[in-house]
Amino acid sequence: TANIQVPFTPVWAVAGDVIISEIMADPSPEVSLPGKEYLEITNRTEYSFNLAYWKLSSEGQNALFPEIIINPSDIIIICLLQDTSFFTKYGRVTGLKQFPTLTDGGRILYLSDSSGNLIHGVEYSSDWYSDELKSGGGWSLEMIDTHFPFFQEGNWIASSSRKGGTPGSVNSVSH
Repeated sequence: TANIQVPFTPVWAVAGDVIISEIMADPSPEVSLPGKEYLEITNRTEYSFNLAYWKLSSEGQNALFPEIIINPSDIIIICLLQDTSFFTKYGRVTGLKQFPTLTDGGRILYLSDSSGNLIHGVEYSSDWYSDELKSGGGWSLEMIDTHFPFFQEGNWIASSSRKGGTPGSVNSVSH
């Protein structure tokens, strides 16, 4: 009989381990990125987590994650399943069958694990752009300091990337 090895990580994510680090709620008019909504999540730990059955939720909408591993310090772009091909050149992408509607003005988004525990949440606002031109569309909101993921107002601002956002890579406004 063959030896069967099953990878197992005896750790569970807790609040703030995996965070929503970028939000593209209003992709048009396009600057240089695809005209599609996306989120970016970042693993702030030295552990890998299986995101199977984790949920991305917003105001009654729940989207389940497929079987995917987020590695230490990994950044993954999250979008609608049919939009994944638009983002593959920017980094790792996971498509969700349902993706919460991201309103231009803002809304509450939260990530919970397979047991329903809150891992991260943000109630973003179009006021966070701090730039009238960029708040009109085509620019993402980026978290400034990922060491303080639950500090919201003042920790998010419009991307300073010429592309309009930095999906799949460290945020252009990162400290």
